[in-house]
Amino acid sequence: MLKPVKLPLTAEAEWEGETICELIIRPVRMIDLENSDGAENEEEAFKILIAGMIRMPIEFLGELGPDDWEALALASPPLMGKRAQDVMAQQKQKTAAPKKKATRARSRRS
Repeated sequence: MLKPVKLPLTAEAEWEGETICELIIRPVRMIDLENSDGAENEEEAFKILIAGMIRMPIEFLGELGPDDWEALALASPPLMGKRAQDVMAQQKQKTAAPKKKATRARSRRS
């Protein structure tokens, strides 16, 4: 059985008057997957799933800094099912910087 994973935050997050310094990521339960099925799009389904894994409201995810959000996204997949891993892979592709076309330098001969 999978065990919860503790994830220390690089920046403290405030939620309902409390300062949060670490998150505990719990393995996905069947009910978490069922809740994410009602989402309007895959990004929302992913956020519902992550919020369920850390047992916090979705709005809390907006309080996380970019480094902490990335760490959470990296720490979560081993605790997710195949469907959730697929959604996360699609999210990574969307946020990846567009690749620059390779240009060939031409030397001029005089």
